[in-house]
Amino acid sequence: MKYSGDNYLKYSEKLITSLEKDIKLLSISDDIEIIHRIRASTRKLRGITRLFSLPEDVESKLKSLADSLNILRDLEVQLELLSGYPEFSQLREEKLSLWELEKNRAIKATSHLDLSQLSLIFSKNLRDKKVTTFDAYEKLKKTLSPLFFSLKNMREGKNIRELIHPLRIRLKKTVYLLEALSLKNPLLTRQIGDLKKYQDVLGEIHDFQLLNWKKKEEERSAVLNIQLHEFPKIIAQVLSLLKNDVLLKFPDPDLKNLLLSEEELDFLTGDFQTQIEKTEKISKEFSPDMEHINRVAEKSLNILEVLNPLFDFTQEERHLLHLSALLHDTGHYLGDKNHNEESRNILYRSRSLGIDFISKIKIGWIVKNHRGKITDFRELEIFDKKKRKRIKILAGILRATDGMELESIEHMKNYSLE
Repeated sequence: MKYSGDNYLKYSEKLITSLEKDIKLLSISDDIEIIHRIRASTRKLRGITRLFSLPEDVESKLKSLADSLNILRDLEVQLELLSGYPEFSQLREEKLSLWELEKNRAIKATSHLDLSQLSLIFSKNLRDKKVTTFDAYEKLKKTLSPLFFSLKNMREGKNIRELIHPLRIRLKKTVYLLEALSLKNPLLTRQIGDLKKYQDVLGEIHDFQLLNWKKKEEERSAVLNIQLHEFPKIIAQVLSLLKNDVLLKFPDPDLKNLLLSEEELDFLTGDFQTQIEKTEKISKEFSPDMEHINRVAEKSLNILEVLNPLFDFTQEERHLLHLSALLHDTGHYLGDKNHNEESRNILYRSRSLGIDFISKIKIGWIVKNHRGKITDFRELEIFDKKKRKRIKILAGILRATDGMELESIEHMKNYSLE
């Protein structure tokens, strides 16, 4: 599946036109729905910005517009909350006066806003541009990781009051991106609706914090804690939908099934060091000679550093090569014949390494091709030409270092590269 920039361009033009209309209405009406519409339009535009990696200043301008109305939105909700409590009549009057002051500030901040420049930027950056499902999955993964770190901290009993704000902001960014994705993939609509329910609860907690209404804040926080156990299930459903789209081109249904068995959320709170430690444990259990494994890993990383001026390897690529070196002989556990393919399959079956399925495909191909003739490139077809080339280079490094070890007891100690 591809997300076409041309389709999103038409949608963004409608949103910008709506923004222009509502900003004009803001100065002549007290209707709170105008504020809601402006915020909704900016939210949707920010989602498109994230999906297509538009220049950072675009999202900055949209965020600035939304921020200029945040206080008005907060005050409106607070006034509504206080309206049913006569004992807070004085506080309500104070909030009403503040609302009128902030309304004038918002009008002043938005009255000179020129959206024509924004329209040009969207037109320039979206026309003829495409984003694949693979790219969308990677963007979503990067957006979700900090969100899950916030969730992990909450579960570990850290100060909930301090964690509410970053959780709320990170959830917003996730929903922005998913709303953009749902234009092409409407199956995401239900999960977006479920996530917005969490946004509502977080918004209520935020409002009670602003009012310093601790009893109500604690009540809603308790509700949130109860509901949070369902949160990972929703994210897992989202990832599964995108994952299946990515794998439509994957050639081997049996291998696809192995990949689909991977726990969807492990990698979101994983890190490189944890993955290395878990992979070393697997390697020690299944590989026949850990001294050989450690030498290959060390030499592979040394060669990568020597070649780095030519290829400018990323930290992720270093990590992928390291994991591949650690895993390349695990298939000997199931027999020497075709041990390279069995090594890949052990990786594909694993559920405890915290490695996402796209990284597994990369590592699996490198591991499978550390020996023998390289003939099958079909598994790499989900990647673009540039990514395929980078994976092949990593495989070449592992093949070279493993080739320096004719037998585990006979290996090259001293070597140089030119």
